[in-house]
Amino acid sequence: MYRLLTRSLGRGLLRAAGRRYRGCSARLLPGLAGGPRPEVQVPPSRVAPHGRGPGLLPLLAALAWFSRPAAAEEEEEQQGADGAAAEDEADKAEAEIIRLLKRAKLSIMKDEPEEAELILHDALRLAYQTDNKKAITYTYDLMANLAFIRGQLENAEQLFKATMSYLLGGGMKQEDNAIIEISLKLASIYAAQNRQEFAIAGYEFCISTLEEKIEREKELAEDIMSVFVFLIKEG
Repeated sequence: MYRLLTRSLGRGLLRAAGRRYRGCSARLLPGLAGGPRPEVQVPPSRVAPHGRGPGLLPLLAALAWFSRPAAAEEEEEQQGADGAAAEDEADKAEAEIIRLLKRAKLSIMKDEPEEAELILHDALRLAYQTDNKKAITYTYDLMANLAFIRGQLENAEQLFKATMSYLLGGGMKQEDNAIIEISLKLASIYAAQNRQEFAIAGYEFCISTLEEKIEREKELAEDIMSVFVFLIKEG
């Protein structure tokens, strides 16, 4: 009875295996007696159809993921190179402006105002091209003083006003010594042109601003002195 059950169970398992692994064949190990190798059906490999399965998508995603840092690094390196090149060009332009301004000063010292004016115009053009605000302001100031020395009062007035505008636009206060100096020169120009009202207003501005600065300096000096005396007494 045990043998019959064993044989029946074996046949049932073999039939179930045959139904389950129907699709492709594979050879089993040879029988004990060396007989022919029976063939049974095994399931086909689960490979997605060409062009339809998800097998290619993970690869593409991985390639895209690893290519992003490289592209970002390339872009950053390119931006860094462009920035360095632009900075290098700005440094070269600034050095050229300084060289031109020195040449202009030398021409003024040698009493060659026409040559100095041409050089200053070249410096101003380069300063505008590179948007160098400090160079523009300094060049305007030199041009204004040159025109003032040569007696070109109208030209000097416009140049001094342009200089003052750039200084105030850059954050300089009206009580700064540079603003007071330009205001004094403008008042002198107005006086030479018989524009008495503007001249008086300019002189009054310079005087009142200097008086206020002197008063503040005096108060500050007194405060410092009192603190100094207190420290000496405490010491």
